[in-house]
Amino acid sequence: MTTGRGLRLPGRTVLLIVLAALLAFAFQGSRGLYETTEGRYAESAREMLETGDWLVPRLDYEPHWTKPPLTYWALAGGIALLGENEWGVRAAPALAYLVLVAAVYALGAAMWGRRTAFAASLVYATSPFAILAANSVSTDPFLAMWEALTALVYWKALGVVSARGAAVAAAQHGQDAAESGARASGRWIILLWLFAGLGFLTKGPPALLTLLVIFIYHGWRCATRRPAPALTSAVGIPLFAVVAFGWFIVVGVMHEGLLQHLVQEEVIGRMADPGLNRNPQWYGPFVVLLLPFLLGLGPWLAYWPRAWKRVREWSGWRSRLREVLARDAVFFCLLWAAVPLVVLFTSRSRLPLYVLPFVPALALLTGRAVVSRVAATGRWRGALRIAVVTAAVMLVVKGVAAHVESRSDMRPVYELVRSTGCDEGRVYTYGLKREYGLMFYLGGDMVRASADPVRDCAAIGAAELVAELSETPGGRSCCIVMCSKEKALPELLAGAGLVSTSQEVGRYVVLTVAPPRAEGADAT
Repeated sequence: MTTGRGLRLPGRTVLLIVLAALLAFAFQGSRGLYETTEGRYAESAREMLETGDWLVPRLDYEPHWTKPPLTYWALAGGIALLGENEWGVRAAPALAYLVLVAAVYALGAAMWGRRTAFAASLVYATSPFAILAANSVSTDPFLAMWEALTALVYWKALGVVSARGAAVAAAQHGQDAAESGARASGRWIILLWLFAGLGFLTKGPPALLTLLVIFIYHGWRCATRRPAPALTSAVGIPLFAVVAFGWFIVVGVMHEGLLQHLVQEEVIGRMADPGLNRNPQWYGPFVVLLLPFLLGLGPWLAYWPRAWKRVREWSGWRSRLREVLARDAVFFCLLWAAVPLVVLFTSRSRLPLYVLPFVPALALLTGRAVVSRVAATGRWRGALRIAVVTAAVMLVVKGVAAHVESRSDMRPVYELVRSTGCDEGRVYTYGLKREYGLMFYLGGDMVRASADPVRDCAAIGAAELVAELSETPGGRSCCIVMCSKEKALPELLAGAGLVSTSQEVGRYVVLTVAPPRAEGADAT
């Protein structure tokens, strides 16, 4: 099949697959783990593998309840396959990105056909925001995948119902067509509830935002007497309940007061508490959410002015509204982009990746604009040029990121520790509360010390640290990783007769502490 002067469809599809695969896996393990998010998720997944406890996520070998376990399961699977390294940690986000590209293609095909499917998936595959998200370690790439699949199966069910209605209206096989269509749409609705449940098991309540969009759109279709599948399902809803809430119920029974903590701290607290320091300012939603959401498509924004020009040609706001409502898929995508953004604006906890699950809506709308432009010019050349150039730039960005110094990258700290030989002995941190990426690289063999061990309950005190280093003469040197501003600890070590040398890397200092001499040893 050809379109205008463009390439054959198989050729374009091959281009899409090659670009997506390159962007997913190229340099995926070249960059070190950044603190705090990447290190935290990686170490929690590693501890899950080490302990063999797949039910209770742990961090610092203590229960870690900030997120449900599905993300940790996915990351642990990658580590089990590829090893305790960056490739293993980032394998699952890369696969989630590829599934998202395929889901956008399938959504575009269900909404408008294969040409728009190709354009929309190409837009998403080469969007800088989506590519950078696939190179990070967090819950959001997985949540975006489940939410896109939820929207996809709804549209599949909608397509079955619409086809059934046409068959019944034409009186072709009458009741048989209606019954078979109901069964087919029912299977898609079961998948809808399953994917929604898996999204909830990934990040909790934020996973329900796409489901909320589907409910709003579905209600509009019912109110306007348009064909719509039945969302109630005797199998799907119980399946959703088991998948979404089963883990919460089990761990809630095992740990008294946990469910109340999850609701108060992880749901209400994240929505209303500015103390989390995640951009709670009044301008936070515009800078942290809206800008990445709109600008994350990169050069594809060039197609928006032409689309907006066509909208402006409509006469009067009533005419524009009727035109939007008449285009079912456009209306759904607008809802999918706008409704979650409004909800996220009300939250006091905001991070850029929160909007990633709704970027497919913009990719679909932009893909539609691309196809309109292709129809006007008869050429795919402009779109293909944008895709190839953007992909090349993003590959360079991913490659360069592995060699650019970052204060958040824990791999240089680990490499300095390893160069001293201390990673074979004992490694301590002093006054550092996080640094989970270093803990991941050390395989968990790290002891925390603090000037205030009462406040930092997982840490030993400074005096206890010095005593421990002083008690065992001989043996290997030890390392202490601390903030470069720390001055008191070296003085304590010197007062105890311990000799230490220091090397700086970024905002950290690595102290190499020589073992104390045994009694009677030659002074020289």
